[in-house]
Amino acid sequence: MKKLSNVLFVIILFVPFTFSQSVSVSKITELTNLNSGEFYYPKFSSDNSRIFFTQSNYKGLYYLNTKDNSITKITDDDGAGYEFVIDPNNNSVYYRSDKYINRRKYSSIKACDIQTLKVRTIESDKRDVSTPKLIDNGNVFYTVQRNMKSFENKTLKQKSRKLTSTAAFVQIENTKIVLYQGSKKKILAPLGNGNYIWPSLSPDNTKILFTFAGKGTFITDLNGKILVNLGYANYPRWSPDGKWIAYMVDKDDGMNVIYSDIFVSSADGKNKFQLTDSKDVNEMYPEWSSSGNEIVVNSYDGKILLMKLNIEE
Repeated sequence: MKKLSNVLFVIILFVPFTFSQSVSVSKITELTNLNSGEFYYPKFSSDNSRIFFTQSNYKGLYYLNTKDNSITKITDDDGAGYEFVIDPNNNSVYYRSDKYINRRKYSSIKACDIQTLKVRTIESDKRDVSTPKLIDNGNVFYTVQRNMKSFENKTLKQKSRKLTSTAAFVQIENTKIVLYQGSKKKILAPLGNGNYIWPSLSPDNTKILFTFAGKGTFITDLNGKILVNLGYANYPRWSPDGKWIAYMVDKDDGMNVIYSDIFVSSADGKNKFQLTDSKDVNEMYPEWSSSGNEIVVNSYDGKILLMKLNIEE
């Protein structure tokens, strides 16, 4: 009997540990309504005091003050809302502005002071310009015709520099993943030829998260070795601690979204939780707060929604 009691004690001790992980939503708040405009692709500032977003087709850039829900317009520029980045000190937002001349696309890199709304142009009217990446002690990197360039986010002065050995960023070039790390540039196609989208590095810069059109979402190491298959998981986003991935499961009829809900998966793909199941709201494009206990999304019709989370580990 004594040996049996010890065995039962061990089982009871470890069962809660194995099954205690859970993520749920405690509250959803509508931050904007359609009277103030239709907004998409929201993103938190690092101190969560502002939520930035754009309009359809990434036109313009705005932010909402989370204290009073007031909305401020930063720019009307086309393309400004696509993969913009925010200074971790919350002083500036950096974005790419696009225009067409004789049916050819030209892009500029711009910086806007959030307090004064003064805009400065860093790179003007160039072809094949990537969106900016804010990394490496706050310096901003981008590519022009696949040549890496950078500037200091404090002075906004161009600098001829390379990434430090511990810094990196990923982007898509010619439908493939390209990893920039230190002085090296590595082209990755872990699943062969096809359309790679939504790439991002884990917070510790050791893994790559991406979606491969038609096959799902995956995590690889920096050499492209597949570590996790998350299945159908669109617009995947790392949590700040790298433990979770938020994503949407959506379906369309070729013209309109029929449904879309938000899910969270553990980074190893073993635990998945559905956060929304709304019949009259299609939630899309999740982004984490810096604290990791909130997610902001937009509805299909253009409302910005804030989701407060309960995370038990």
